[in-house]
Amino acid sequence: MFEDKLLHAQAQVNSEILVREHIIDMTGFSPANEYEQYIKVAMAYDRSLKVYFYAEAFHRLLSTVKGEPYGKNDIADHFHLLYISGSTAIVSDDGLLTSLAEGSRIYVCKTAAEFRKMINEA
Repeated sequence: MFEDKLLHAQAQVNSEILVREHIIDMTGFSPANEYEQYIKVAMAYDRSLKVYFYAEAFHRLLSTVKGEPYGKNDIADHFHLLYISGSTAIVSDDGLLTSLAEGSRIYVCKTAAEFRKMINEA
Protein backbone atom coordinates (compact mmCIF):
# COMPACT_ATOMS: atom_id res chain seq x y z
CA MET A 1 0.00 0.00 0.00
CA PHE A 2 2.88 2.40 0.74
CA GLU A 3 3.93 2.23 -2.89
CA ASP A 4 0.55 3.42 -4.12
CA LYS A 5 1.15 6.76 -5.85
CA LEU A 6 -2.52 7.67 -5.51
CA LEU A 7 -2.26 7.32 -1.74
CA HIS A 8 0.68 9.73 -1.66
CA ALA A 9 -1.06 12.14 -4.03
CA GLN A 10 -4.16 12.17 -1.83
CA ALA A 11 -2.01 12.68 1.27
CA GLN A 12 -0.42 15.70 -0.43
CA VAL A 13 -3.83 17.18 -1.22
CA ASN A 14 -5.00 16.47 2.32
CA SER A 15 -1.89 18.14 3.77
CA GLU A 16 -2.71 21.30 1.80
CA ILE A 17 -6.24 21.17 3.19
CA LEU A 18 -4.78 20.92 6.72
CA VAL A 19 -2.67 24.02 6.05
CA ARG A 20 -5.79 25.86 4.87
CA GLU A 21 -7.75 24.77 7.95
CA HIS A 22 -4.95 25.89 10.27
CA ILE A 23 -4.74 29.31 8.61
CA ILE A 24 -8.49 29.77 9.04
CA ASP A 25 -8.40 28.54 12.65
CA MET A 26 -5.45 30.74 13.64
CA THR A 27 -6.47 33.93 11.86
CA GLY A 28 -10.22 33.68 11.52
CA PHE A 29 -9.83 34.75 7.88
CA SER A 30 -12.08 32.71 5.63
CA PRO A 31 -11.24 32.63 1.93
CA ALA A 32 -14.94 33.09 1.25
CA ASN A 33 -15.31 36.23 3.39
CA GLU A 34 -11.86 37.78 3.88
CA TYR A 35 -10.12 36.63 0.73
CA GLU A 36 -7.40 39.28 0.59
CA GLN A 37 -6.37 38.81 4.24
CA TYR A 38 -6.45 35.03 3.88
CA ILE A 39 -4.27 35.14 0.76
CA LYS A 40 -1.71 37.38 2.50
CA VAL A 41 -1.34 34.84 5.30
CA ALA A 42 -1.29 31.88 2.91
CA MET A 43 1.40 33.50 0.75
CA ALA A 44 3.50 34.30 3.83
CA TYR A 45 3.56 30.64 4.92
CA ASP A 46 7.07 29.36 4.15
CA ARG A 47 6.26 25.61 4.08
CA SER A 48 8.48 25.02 7.12
CA LEU A 49 5.85 22.66 8.58
CA LYS A 50 5.60 20.53 5.44
CA VAL A 51 6.79 17.34 7.14
CA TYR A 52 4.31 17.74 10.00
CA PHE A 53 1.30 18.44 7.77
CA TYR A 54 2.16 15.66 5.32
CA ALA A 55 2.73 13.04 8.04
CA GLU A 56 -0.53 14.06 9.74
CA ALA A 57 -2.47 13.79 6.47
CA PHE A 58 -0.75 10.53 5.49
CA HIS A 59 -1.50 8.95 8.86
CA ARG A 60 -5.17 10.02 8.81
CA LEU A 61 -5.51 8.61 5.30
CA LEU A 62 -3.85 5.30 6.27
CA SER A 63 -6.13 4.98 9.29
CA THR A 64 -9.16 5.47 7.06
CA VAL A 65 -7.98 3.09 4.34
CA LYS A 66 -7.05 0.37 6.84
CA GLY A 67 -10.18 0.91 8.93
CA GLU A 68 -8.04 1.39 12.03
CA PRO A 69 -8.82 3.91 14.74
CA TYR A 70 -6.78 7.08 14.84
CA GLY A 71 -5.15 6.97 18.28
CA LYS A 72 -5.85 9.83 20.65
CA ASN A 73 -2.11 10.13 21.41
CA ASP A 74 -1.09 10.02 17.75
CA ILE A 75 -1.32 13.77 17.28
CA ALA A 76 1.06 14.26 20.21
CA ASP A 77 3.54 11.96 18.43
CA HIS A 78 3.16 14.02 15.26
CA PHE A 79 4.14 17.16 17.18
CA HIS A 80 7.72 15.82 17.21
CA LEU A 81 7.71 16.44 13.47
CA LEU A 82 7.07 20.17 13.87
CA TYR A 83 10.78 20.74 14.28
CA ILE A 84 12.20 18.81 11.34
CA SER A 85 12.51 19.35 7.64
CA GLY A 86 12.70 16.71 4.96
CA SER A 87 16.50 16.79 5.13
CA THR A 88 16.58 16.18 8.91
CA ALA A 89 16.62 12.76 10.55
CA ILE A 90 14.82 12.07 13.80
CA VAL A 91 15.92 9.42 16.30
CA SER A 92 12.97 7.63 17.86
CA ASP A 93 11.87 4.17 18.86
CA ASP A 94 8.23 5.19 18.53
CA GLY A 95 6.56 2.75 16.15
CA LEU A 96 4.26 5.37 14.67
CA LEU A 97 7.07 7.79 13.80
CA THR A 98 9.22 5.05 12.27
CA SER A 99 6.36 3.56 10.23
CA LEU A 100 5.25 6.98 8.95
CA ALA A 101 8.83 7.79 7.95
CA GLU A 102 9.08 4.52 6.05
CA GLY A 103 5.70 4.87 4.41
CA SER A 104 5.65 8.55 3.58
CA ARG A 105 9.35 8.82 2.73
CA ILE A 106 9.15 12.53 3.57
CA TYR A 107 11.53 12.30 6.53
CA VAL A 108 14.08 9.87 7.95
CA CYS A 109 13.64 8.15 11.29
CA LYS A 110 16.38 6.06 12.87
CA THR A 111 15.81 3.88 15.90
CA ALA A 112 18.14 4.38 18.86
CA ALA A 113 19.94 1.12 17.95
CA GLU A 114 20.40 2.24 14.32
CA PHE A 115 21.69 5.60 15.49
CA ARG A 116 24.20 4.00 17.92
CA LYS A 117 25.40 1.66 15.17
CA MET A 118 25.80 4.61 12.78
CA ILE A 119 27.82 6.54 15.39
CA ASN A 120 30.03 3.54 16.18
CA GLU A 121 30.76 2.96 12.49
CA ALA A 122 31.77 6.59 11.93
